[in-house]
Amino acid sequence: MAGLDRRKTNSTQTSWEYYIEDKDHWLTTPLRADVPGDLVGPDGRSVAYRFTKNEPIQILNTKLEDVEGHRLAKVRVNGIVGWTKIKNIAKPTTILRTSESGERVQERQERTVIISVNEAVAANNGKPITIRSHSDLIHGVVAAKKREGRNGYGKEPYADVLLYLKSGKILGVSNKMKRAPSLLGGGLETLFDMDPSYMKKVTNKALQAALKSPKFELGSNKKLTDIFIEFANKSFLERAMHGTEKMGGPVHYMFIGPDEPSHTFENGVLEFTDADIYSTREYAQKVKHFFIRIRRRDSGQVFTNEVDRNGIPYFFKKPGGTERARFVIDKVASGNGLLVRD
Repeated sequence: MAGLDRRKTNSTQTSWEYYIEDKDHWLTTPLRADVPGDLVGPDGRSVAYRFTKNEPIQILNTKLEDVEGHRLAKVRVNGIVGWTKIKNIAKPTTILRTSESGERVQERQERTVIISVNEAVAANNGKPITIRSHSDLIHGVVAAKKREGRNGYGKEPYADVLLYLKSGKILGVSNKMKRAPSLLGGGLETLFDMDPSYMKKVTNKALQAALKSPKFELGSNKKLTDIFIEFANKSFLERAMHGTEKMGGPVHYMFIGPDEPSHTFENGVLEFTDADIYSTREYAQKVKHFFIRIRRRDSGQVFTNEVDRNGIPYFFKKPGGTERARFVIDKVASGNGLLVRD
């Protein structure tokens, strides 16, 4: 198979969590090929079919299979069953964010919220309206606009929608899909900026735990599991959800709903009937568990005890490389990962 890494991989490494995020989405989202590729037979060499970019692909097994020493995904393409590299398949998170017109699904939610608010103000003869949240009322809303531009990290801002109040105050809203709402944006960089000493302490605590664990061997890329740091500090979680100016915040409310939320507007009160609006404080209390998930970016990264100039461990990196492990904010911890509490 063209482009295959001929090195053998650990036959016990079957969890899809080493290769993909949001596992459930791989089972529920119509998938497609991210690049042209080969569908091979059980010998791992003979090409059963060559698929094109964007061609529909159906996953047949939720775990990668060992095919002559390669960890491959069993799939069906154009009615033909075979195996291919997982990286040939577009991530569901990418597909979910994109509609047929090329518009991101989340942006459709943002636009629906903005239009609903502004139409309600217009229907109220231009007078301020009230938006009903999960357990509160947001009074004096006169307009809604999209938060434009990039944040201080060169990424999309944390706040998606801005609510303008009659008082002159501006409230930031972070829009989330109901199917799998993420906790916050920015990852390690954002968390470190908010509290460098705290993040240095907890990440180094996780490194020491990994160094003592039989699951990790310095310089090795075998039998490595993900590392989860659980944050029990609700105050820190609330600050993280509120965000900072640099990350494109602050965020005062979390809007969690479908891509085109429905609403009612009566007596000056706008209510989204199939969505929830939480203050960041409410949502922080609602979240039972908050983890930083530390995982390898690819199979070439090895376990290391190196730290960067800020004292934050790399955890996984390629020998001589500079790219650290991937840090993902999550609400669940895998049963086979290393769990460390702050």
